[in-house]
Amino acid sequence: MYLKSVLTVAKEIKIPVPWGHVSAKLWGQENQRPVLALHGWQDNAGTWDPLAPMISDKLPILAIDFPGHGHSSWIPPGFQYSPWDLPRLILTIKDYFKWDKISILGHSMGSIAGMRFACVFPDDVDFFIAVDSLFYDDYDLNQIVERYEKYN
Repeated sequence: MYLKSVLTVAKEIKIPVPWGHVSAKLWGQENQRPVLALHGWQDNAGTWDPLAPMISDKLPILAIDFPGHGHSSWIPPGFQYSPWDLPRLILTIKDYFKWDKISILGHSMGSIAGMRFACVFPDDVDFFIAVDSLFYDDYDLNQIVERYEKYN
């Protein structure tokens, strides 16, 4: 299996966003909705290089570089890199591809972003897998939902 992981090459794509693009790597069939793979803090889509090829024949994987990570565009000056903005990015990607649902695989910060997205948009998620999620988000979800409704 490791040899398959090393030999399988992902297709590199760019997803347009208002501040530039989000870089991504796609393993598996392009005509199937993939699992969105989210990396941890100070990491990139390469996090999934060993795993994605091993499962992509059954489940396509789309691993993104968060803004300012890997090959993705940096956010504009004056804005902050905040985990609170990552669920909005996930929604932007879901809308760009016109997915009816989203499947999320997240590592560390990516799992926290995925958890927040799943809590705010539960009807949009068919499954969520967290790898090494380091803390539980104990914020008032009603305030989070109100914040998203206000800015959407």
